[in-house]
Amino acid sequence: MSTDPFEYRTDPPLGLNWQSLDRISQRLKAAYEEVALEPVPDRFAELLEQLEQVETQSATNGGASSIDGMPSSNREHRQ
Repeated sequence: MSTDPFEYRTDPPLGLNWQSLDRISQRLKAAYEEVALEPVPDRFAELLEQLEQVETQSATNGGASSIDGMPSSNREHRQ
């Protein structure tokens, strides 16, 4: 038995048959599709917006970023 993760397998793993694996795959895809279609929570969207603003400021300032109004060079001295 090879340990190569990219080796083509002709037998189903875990002792299952291909039909069972296909049903599992379909159910997992359906479950994840439902989650992927859910709206992004407001707090998460706010955090993403803050990150985008920091990245934009960092690019404008030549790499110096600021989070919570504190320059990155001072953040390590914060108590």
